[in-house]
Amino acid sequence: MEHRLIKAIKKQAQADREEALLTLELLTESPVGIGEHTSEHFFNEGKKALHKLGEAEDLLETIERHFGH
Repeated sequence: MEHRLIKAIKKQAQADREEALLTLELLTESPVGIGEHTSEHFFNEGKKALHKLGEAEDLLETIERHFGH
């Protein structure tokens, strides 16, 4: 059970990391594809994506350190 739980959490963290990286890529490389074009919107979305990226990477590091997965 523990192995399956850790595996599921790891997969979710990997997906969150990829989603955050995609968001940051879209915001920095093709911002015209985003409907809302205010600087506040870009800033807030970028900040949310960076937080999500950091949390996902922290989780992945913690899993590796404690469970070796």
